Amino acid sequence: MASQSRAAGQYEELSAVDAAGLITTWQSVKADALGPKHAVGRLEEVLEGKLWDEWHRRAQELKAQNWCGQKAVTPVVRTGHIAGVSQNW
Repeated sequence: MASQSRAAGQYEELSAVDAAGLITTWQSVKADALGPKHAVGRLEEVLEGKLWDEWHRRAQELKAQNWCGQKAVTPVVRTGHIAGVSQNW
């Protein structure tokens, strides 16, 4: 993700489909990092800098406490629309 960094205020607009894909990827990566295997290797797919540091630290702390989370991932896209997001945004 580091190669996609932008200066403050200089971001490309995401389509609804791309945004849904990013959210789905984040849900999967977070589930891996906080799940029973504490697989933090994928965090760099969606995070960088301070956010990567924070989530990596959280996953390592949970691993040290022998704790993990298991949550069903909610589908983001339903019938071609992002759930809960108006198309008029």
